[in-house]
Amino acid sequence: MTNSWEGTFEIWENEAFGKIYAEYTGMNRVVHQDTKDMAIFISRKPLIGNTTLYVYNLRDAEKSSVIMVLAKEMRAARVWVYTVDEIPRWHSFREFSYTSTLDLALSEDELWLAMGTKTRNMVRRGIKDGVEIEVAQSEDQLSDWWKIYARVSRDKNFSTKAWSLVHALFKEQGLSRLFIAIGGGRIIGGCFFLVNRYPMYWLGAFDREYREYRSGNLNMWRSILYFKSKGYKVLDLGGIKLDDSFGPDVFKRSFNGETRKAFIYQVPIGRAKFLLLKSASFLQEVKGGFAQLRSRRSLEIR
Repeated sequence: MTNSWEGTFEIWENEAFGKIYAEYTGMNRVVHQDTKDMAIFISRKPLIGNTTLYVYNLRDAEKSSVIMVLAKEMRAARVWVYTVDEIPRWHSFREFSYTSTLDLALSEDELWLAMGTKTRNMVRRGIKDGVEIEVAQSEDQLSDWWKIYARVSRDKNFSTKAWSLVHALFKEQGLSRLFIAIGGGRIIGGCFFLVNRYPMYWLGAFDREYREYRSGNLNMWRSILYFKSKGYKVLDLGGIKLDDSFGPDVFKRSFNGETRKAFIYQVPIGRAKFLLLKSASFLQEVKGGFAQLRSRRSLEIR
C-alpha cells in the first residue's frame, strides 16, 4: 500500500468532532500551549477526580515528556496514548492495537477481487434479493437504524455508544455518513462512518430477523465504492483482533484490507488512584459477566 496512514484516531483532531465528542461523553477537551497539535481529553469519576488523560494519535514521541508533566499537573491516575510510533520509555506499558485499511486508489475490479469468494457471493446475494443501499438523510432513518443497533448491541453484549453522541455527529454531514440497507420496504441495517481526511467505519448493525437478505456485505461494498468515488484514498475499517473470536472482526477482515499495527500505552501516574481505577474496572467487568450469565439462564428457562 503506497498511501500514508497515520492512525485511526487522526479523525479526532477535527475541531468540530472534538467539541461534539467532549460534550456528549462527559470528557473535557484539553488545550495546552505545548499540545496544540494533539487531540487530548480528560475523563473524571466523582469519587477520585481526574482519572485518565487520553491522547489520540500522538505523532511526536518526544512529546511524551510534555504529556507526563501535564498529567501530573492534572493529578490524573493514568495516561492513555494511541500512536503508530513506538515510545521506548513506555515499553513496559505497551499493548498492541490493529486496524484494517483498504487502498481506495486500487481499481474497482482490484478491490472486488481482493475480497474473499464468500464475501463476493454475499454481495451478489444481496443484489439478487433486491436490497437497496443509500446514504441516510433524515433523522427518522437514523432513528430506525438506531433501534436495530441498540437491540443488537444489547443482545450480543457489545459496548455501545450514546445516542446523543451519534445523533449529534449524524447532524454534522461533514463528520459522518450513515449507509442504510433497505429490504422488504424497511430499514434492516446500516453502517455508520466517521469522515475527515479519510473515512473510518465506526458502528454497524443489521436486523437478524432479516438476515436472509445478506445485507451487511453489500452495505459495506457500496460504502467502499461511494468513498472511492468521492476521491478518498484510504478507508479504515476500524479496530480488529487477529483471531476469529469476534464476529465484527471477522466481517471487517473478510474484505482483505491491509492489517496495520499501532500502540496503546497505559501509563500509571498516581499509583494509589491508578489501582483504585483498575479495581473499579475489574468489578464492573465481573458485574457485566454476571448480568450476561443471568440473561443466558433466563433464555434457557424460557
